Amino acid sequence: MIESVVTAEGRPIVGGGAPGRGAALVTEFAIVAAMTALLVLLWGYSFGVDDHAIHLAFIERARDPGFLPGDPMLAMAAKHPSVFFTAMAWLSSVMPIETVYFGAYLLSTFAMLFGLRMLGRSLWPGRGANWGFALALALAAVVPRIVAGGLTNFDPLFLPRVLSLGPLLIALALCVRGQSLLAFALTGLVFLFHATTAAHVAALLWMACAFCGRERLRALALGPIVFLLAASPLLIMMIAAGGSSIPTPAPAAWIDAVKLQYPFHHFDTPFVVIMQALWGTLAVLMAILCSPWKGAGRMLAGLLAGIWVLFAVGAVGNNVLRSPHTIQLHLFQAGRMLDYLALLSVVWFVYACFRRSKLFGVAALLPALTYILSTLICAIVGLPGTPQFAFAAYAILAVMFVGVLMTIAMRSSKSDDATAPNPRPAPRLAVAVGISALVVAAVAVVIAKADGPASHWSYDGTHLSGYPMMRWADAHLPADAVVMVPPYLFQPVASFRYFGRRRIVGSWKDGGEGTFDDAFQMQWADYMHRAFELPATVAPADHPQMLERVNLDFQRMPTDEIAAVAREYGATHIVREAGAPPLSLPQLYRDRDYALYRVAP
Repeated sequence: MIESVVTAEGRPIVGGGAPGRGAALVTEFAIVAAMTALLVLLWGYSFGVDDHAIHLAFIERARDPGFLPGDPMLAMAAKHPSVFFTAMAWLSSVMPIETVYFGAYLLSTFAMLFGLRMLGRSLWPGRGANWGFALALALAAVVPRIVAGGLTNFDPLFLPRVLSLGPLLIALALCVRGQSLLAFALTGLVFLFHATTAAHVAALLWMACAFCGRERLRALALGPIVFLLAASPLLIMMIAAGGSSIPTPAPAAWIDAVKLQYPFHHFDTPFVVIMQALWGTLAVLMAILCSPWKGAGRMLAGLLAGIWVLFAVGAVGNNVLRSPHTIQLHLFQAGRMLDYLALLSVVWFVYACFRRSKLFGVAALLPALTYILSTLICAIVGLPGTPQFAFAAYAILAVMFVGVLMTIAMRSSKSDDATAPNPRPAPRLAVAVGISALVVAAVAVVIAKADGPASHWSYDGTHLSGYPMMRWADAHLPADAVVMVPPYLFQPVASFRYFGRRRIVGSWKDGGEGTFDDAFQMQWADYMHRAFELPATVAPADHPQMLERVNLDFQRMPTDEIAAVAREYGATHIVREAGAPPLSLPQLYRDRDYALYRVAP
């Protein structure tokens, strides 16, 4: 195996003792800044969509307690408090929330990439691999991947979980470097802003320390205490709020409603979860087997074991014990950290194989690229639940297993270079060419988009579908109006509370806030079953098609039926897509996207 420069205690000297520390820092920041710009250019940026439908309204309520009084969804903010909403409310009183969010997104993206590079260099120090981790950042910026829990490995909008990723990756790097208590403290501070992801990483840190044996006994004992102390302000707020109102085991009707609303976070298709987890696990295993420092191997093994423990607890808690607590913790989303570890691992794997021989290096590209492109491969062949998806998943798994066999073969082979304490520098020209090719490909993809670069950019929401209608509603509807909106999950009109400044009913997105309150969850489910013909629950693989059907049913509802549902749930106005059959109700507004009607008393 290739060795790095280490201290007498076996810990690596990060950076390899290279001269010119100031110039090196400038180079580091320049690389991360360039990759940040690349990621934002390619992935775009959105404001006012997806989870913003909930978060922006919560921030408005935190800034103004009188915002939309009587709205049941806004009352859910008290059920799971966060310093995030308080901080954003304060900042948005100083400058526009759009500016706050975009600036915070740029900083969070930079922090994520910086943390990823810091973690890679902490696990495998030395100038040789350093250039490889520059390529890892480019891969992270260019190639999105879906992880267990129905999430991408990064989001093109500012969210609490986006804010948390950079500091948490830095915490993992600190743990690798032996600064475990500092890592627990940083993780506890992140808990204040995004409790679930921070709780996942705290568990991973503990498992990593456990795998290091007596070297980390102090961290094993004191780490959880340090974490709880740092997280205590939010923990106190949670206790004061009364916590969840859902008993254990959770009522079957509540479980069905959670599955109906969005099953991927908590009840993702077992086949998909297992396959995604196995791909990442084999990638990390390849790095463990060819890691130059046994401490890195133990650390990776501990983190990997911790992720699988979280997966197992989530599967048993959600499906067998029907525990609301494991559902609220979103344990499948620990797969995000597995993806970051796997990305670093395949880059190190390729580097280590090239240091052994060109033949090993070229062969290593196949499993590495297979993991990196796994989401794109599956997206091309078909949706989860189809035979094509299953075939692709097993094929990816087989290729990754071949990578593990290659690593075993490489370990057993003899080579003088395997014991060299200072390996030759990595081929910088090859890495530079690779990064340049990724940049060119990214720009080409952006230019090739049907509507140009603006199609995936929304700095302030003004170009979103439905924005003119919502702004008109803000200016003209009565302050106590209640608007019935289509059953949207991701579309901008789900953010009617923020853009239109009026209470709404009928948003599919709202149902996610019932995770902490069974009464609200059942109220949401009651509306959906009253308005539409729905099954009691739905399999994750069938969920996208069900949402499309439900929206079509809403757009086709006749006047008498939709008006009756609106009156039953207190709605005074109805929003429909402009292409839907007109309603026999007073039409107040119409544009190319939406029409707004008043419900007669």
